[in-house]
Amino acid sequence: MPLPELTVPRHSMKIPSDGRNITYRPFLVKEEKILHVAMESESVEAMLLATEQVINNCIEEDLDLRKIPMFDIEYMLTQIRSKSIGEVVKPVTTCSSCGEQQEVNMDISQATIVGETKDDSGNTIKINDSIGVVMSYPTMDSMTRGLLRSNSNGQDSMMEDLIYTMVDNMKYIYDADEVYNCGDCKEEELVKFVDSLTKEQFYKIADFFNEIPKLSLEKSHKCSKCGAEDKVVVEGLQNFFG
Repeated sequence: MPLPELTVPRHSMKIPSDGRNITYRPFLVKEEKILHVAMESESVEAMLLATEQVINNCIEEDLDLRKIPMFDIEYMLTQIRSKSIGEVVKPVTTCSSCGEQQEVNMDISQATIVGETKDDSGNTIKINDSIGVVMSYPTMDSMTRGLLRSNSNGQDSMMEDLIYTMVDNMKYIYDADEVYNCGDCKEEELVKFVDSLTKEQFYKIADFFNEIPKLSLEKSHKCSKCGAEDKVVVEGLQNFFG
């Protein structure tokens, strides 16, 4: 005799970057196991793969998650998590006045995307009067390429890491006559382009990454020891799931 089948509730959410509505279910024990194994490995690559698998299992729509901005991915997983194992996380914070460490209850269903989501025109960076670059937001694809490169090349300098991060997230380069799809260019060609920039031009592109929208949750908190008021800010998947 077959065992009874359990019904699972369905919920909806809106993808922050483009406003699409998607339907999802809470993750089940099998998905929670996938996340726990990835977190215990302390591997960013394993966490990315686990995140992709869990979201794909839980949503009804057919989305190419590897092409979606990472802030969308973080938001989607956080919303699924809030309907699965509870809305409360308890990050440990240190009082800025007395140094006391204590847990703070925070409702992750209230996490929002901070920062303006822009289209290609908003993510265009003018290098000079005739040349510019259109950037794209980091995705699972671009982050995985960076991790694989780091694993194969060893420890790169911060400057090299930033150069390759730029290269991985360049969408188009244009001049007065033509638009070049960076997906059709060789990596060494794009690195050579970045190497040819002046310092001022280089940091124009670098500033793009400081303005990327991000998942964030804030809460005012009073220290239980000294009574001082602090603002607790939680950002990044590790903190939401820790």
